[in-house]
Amino acid sequence: FGLYTPDFIYIDKVTGVYIDIELDEPYVYNTGEPTHYQGYDDKRNQFFLNNGWAIIRFSEEQIIRHPESCCKQLAELITYLRGD
Repeated sequence: FGLYTPDFIYIDKVTGVYIDIELDEPYVYNTGEPTHYQGYDDKRNQFFLNNGWAIIRFSEEQIIRHPESCCKQLAELITYLRGD
């Protein structure tokens, strides 16, 4: 993947759909330092977009509190990108 590694990936080689699935933690575990803020991931996002990937981001809290909703959003993105 070059300079960056996705947290999770979805690849459909038949349709050419590639999705970088990111789970964003709000802080570094041992220091409490914020890890994500506006503009922080711009270069990373642009790298994947330039290489034909879609990106979907979920916060850690979204995954813990609303996993079904996150799965639904991902499924909707896949459906959209595949043209189903």
